[in-house]
Amino acid sequence: MTNAHPLYFATTSAWKYQQGKEFLERHDISLEQAKIELPESRSEDILEVARGKAAFAYEQLQKPVIIIDGAFHIKALGGFPKTFVKFTEKYIGAAGVLKLMESVDERSYEWPNVLVYRDDKVEKRFVGYICGQIVESIPSGLQGNDFGLIQLPDGYDKTFGQMTKGELHHFEANVWQPALFDVFAKWYSKVK
Repeated sequence: MTNAHPLYFATTSAWKYQQGKEFLERHDISLEQAKIELPESRSEDILEVARGKAAFAYEQLQKPVIIIDGAFHIKALGGFPKTFVKFTEKYIGAAGVLKLMESVDERSYEWPNVLVYRDDKVEKRFVGYICGQIVESIPSGLQGNDFGLIQLPDGYDKTFGQMTKGELHHFEANVWQPALFDVFAKWYSKVK
């Protein structure tokens, strides 16, 4: 039986909402999208950014809500670009990151993805990590600024930019969704 009162997901991203809905429905948790433009913080701390967005979303809705936010940390670049993913992607893009990493052997990255639940009494944070390596060049035939062109996730032999829709779906269903939603779903199912 699904929860009597839906849980709201504050996001304007149809992709993020679909990912959450698909996973949480398997745990009998119904999810509704609340298309709220969340404020963009200038903080480098993803937990602080996510908490601020959850507080804002709850203030707007006055109903149980989750938000998701992420950061991109490249070890060799001191964690850059951190929470400034969209800005960095727009202005220096994948090719710019590769330029910064010329002759660098350490190529690991991690994406901490933070899910924050907020209601009138509780704020709870859940963090899931996606890790991998930055490739040395943009794979042939691909172009653009998207960081997915240069990220090779652990356990895969293609960058996100090279993956077919089926391969991306496999990654989302078997890595991304569980890393972010699994612990939250178990917790939420017990408390609601």
